[in-house]
Amino acid sequence: MGSGATEGRELETVSFPIERSKLRELARTFKDDDPVWYDEGAAAAAGFDAVPLPPTATVLADHWRERGATFHVEAAGLDLSRVLHGEVSWEFLRPLRIGDELTATSTLVGDERRSGKRGGEMRLVTVETAYATAAGEVVARRRDTLIETAPR
Repeated sequence: MGSGATEGRELETVSFPIERSKLRELARTFKDDDPVWYDEGAAAAAGFDAVPLPPTATVLADHWRERGATFHVEAAGLDLSRVLHGEVSWEFLRPLRIGDELTATSTLVGDERRSGKRGGEMRLVTVETAYATAAGEVVARRRDTLIETAPR
């Protein structure tokens, strides 16, 4: 049964650049030792624009939000101590490129309550974020489902 009370509400818009240094940090996190991430000469030789960026490059927007990755939890009125990240999916309309200046607009697209298997009620909130270039071209969409578990 959906609550519908806040669905369709825009949560935030934030602009951020896709910088080589941040991609290097992501590659280090994933233990990816491919030289295209660390050596600009190797990247140029490989035609770096042809190297597909990981879908997780979209999380760079969290570094530009005032409250970082917890923003969506707070904006949806969820209790952070009871929130799990249920799932994430991406749709890419074109590859993301180093040097892109993107604007991420997050919108609450789902808000429902369900009975939990362990008792109590869970709240499932779905946030969709559209990533657009400075020219307004939407290049990617990300959909996150946040689960607020029942109080114990």
